[in-house]
Amino acid sequence: MRLIQEIAGLCCMAGLLAGCATTLPVQEVRQVSAAYDAASAAGAPLLDELAIAERRAELSTPPENVRTLTSGDVTAFLSFNPRAAASLASIGDPARTAAQRRGLRVVGAYVDVLEVLAEGRNIEEAKARLQTLASNVAALAALASGGAAVAVAPVLSALGPILDAAAQASNADELRRLVLEGAQPVDDLIGKLIDSSGGMYQVLIEEPRRAATNTFSQNKEAQRAEIVKIAGLQVAMANYVVLLEQLRITFAALVAMVRSPSRITLASLTASSNELILEAEAARRAYALIRRPAAIGVMEVKP
Repeated sequence: MRLIQEIAGLCCMAGLLAGCATTLPVQEVRQVSAAYDAASAAGAPLLDELAIAERRAELSTPPENVRTLTSGDVTAFLSFNPRAAASLASIGDPARTAAQRRGLRVVGAYVDVLEVLAEGRNIEEAKARLQTLASNVAALAALASGGAAVAVAPVLSALGPILDAAAQASNADELRRLVLEGAQPVDDLIGKLIDSSGGMYQVLIEEPRRAATNTFSQNKEAQRAEIVKIAGLQVAMANYVVLLEQLRITFAALVAMVRSPSRITLASLTASSNELILEAEAARRAYALIRRPAAIGVMEVKP
């Protein structure tokens, strides 16, 4: 009986692996989708913080030719430049934050296309998802050409022909093959998001850094509170990069499984996606603590 069970198990595994050779396994792609969603959600509060820091930086260092009126911590410009609207508005995102969010959306749209193909949905739906992916790529390209922090032009150039060819494909198998060719550009895009973390960090800590070194230089208690803020942002930034790195690993595991399905690649994908979900939850909890100074024994101090 045990021998029969073992043979049956091997047959099931063989069938699964054979199926992987022609179609993406639905459950595994859904795992990757869930992992991406978790990473994106965990990173969102940090990007919200980045948007606020960018806008404060714009107000604190206006262009030389712009006259301002200042009262306390409120600064108003006496002229308006529509090109600076993204940095001054209370909606949308300034350039650096927008580039990060758009980059993540490109990755998410790529996952959506894989999920449509894996589930064998209508080819027209897959093409519609590709159009969404193409529009996100176009928007990110526009930000990059405008001098945004994420230098993605080479990555987007590599993705362009893949999207064009995929949109013309006549069946899901061909579409799947062409989308998988985007694996390296997507990996490169995640790498660019990681590389831009140093610039993000400088924007995030600029205000507490100035407070610690200038405003509160003679007030040790207040100075310590600002340094604690910087230390918290350092942890949050490091967590964000760790999540992006794990997202890269998860994508690599998916690509490896699709290209060469085996028990090892299936197990690797499951492990990496589960780890990313757990790390995202831990990062979310850590950021919640960072944003509550009293929780770590430091009270907010004002000059």
